[in-house]
Amino acid sequence: MIFLDKGLERLLDRYIREHCEKQKQHGIMATAGFLIGSKLNDDFHLAHIALNYLQNGDSYSKLIDAEWISDTGARVLRLLPGGLTIVGLLWLAGPKNSLQSAEIRAMLVRALAHILVNHNALNTVLVDGCLRSRDEPLKPRDKKASGKNKFHIETFLDVTVPSKATVGQAVDAVKEHIIRTLCSRAEIHYESTDVVEDEPNDRVSVHQLPRPGFASLPSQPAIVFTDYLFESDTASDAQQSFADLLTLTIPEDEIEIDSERLLDEGDLYSIVSDDEKPSRVERSSSSTSSLSSVVLPPIRKGTKKLPVNMYAIVAALVALLSFVVYILMKALSS
Repeated sequence: MIFLDKGLERLLDRYIREHCEKQKQHGIMATAGFLIGSKLNDDFHLAHIALNYLQNGDSYSKLIDAEWISDTGARVLRLLPGGLTIVGLLWLAGPKNSLQSAEIRAMLVRALAHILVNHNALNTVLVDGCLRSRDEPLKPRDKKASGKNKFHIETFLDVTVPSKATVGQAVDAVKEHIIRTLCSRAEIHYESTDVVEDEPNDRVSVHQLPRPGFASLPSQPAIVFTDYLFESDTASDAQQSFADLLTLTIPEDEIEIDSERLLDEGDLYSIVSDDEKPSRVERSSSSTSSLSSVVLPPIRKGTKKLPVNMYAIVAALVALLSFVVYILMKALSS
């Protein structure tokens, strides 16, 4: 059974009207959307519906394929809190491109399967490069265990589960959120990293992961979406992402972007040792990178800097040796 949150029926009616208008004006083939929610037992709880719009000016704007839907779906997944995922696809089309077409059904199945495969991959962890069973001992028990390891981690996050969810489902949502946000931030950072060849040896680069920007679903404030921003990005950039990927219009002042602090010059200065304090700190001017660098003093390997008085003694010895050689040459010439 499918349960809709309040307001979704009106939202769906609005999407249908907008699709009909675009179909008349631009002749689009269909409109795809993402059903965002959670699965509890055999029931689906829908919290939001986001449309997968195509650009009007695109020469291929009349075409929708599985790759376009799955790529956009992967970006939508990055914004969702733990406990929410894409549980299905919405398809708005006329009779010629309806779900009665085997080709259309196959295309949507491929797109949804690709999204779900990526989603399931978030729950998979390799231990020492191997996929191991959850019930398998972490280490072979051929030796008596000794020692004790203690980890203390404190984290704050928002996840979403249905009102009838169990404790286990809430715990799984927390784990999913942690894995999703770490993977998303690392993936976005990797995609935006500038490859710099022949970088000077006197420079240490510090890469910072994108910081989160939070916004609540207007109809359900307890559901918090997350966008990821680079150093020079603002709330306006997050606002655009929420509009493009989630079909949400959120005022800038309702988007929180200050929950995490970026490293400042003082932090970068303290990274290196006291003997190699940087002469200056540089920050990237790119809007798609969180890269900073510190320029270190010249590095001398295996040598020690001579004091000033040692230079004076060496200079005096060289001068004396030159004078002796001069006297000997004069004597020989006589």
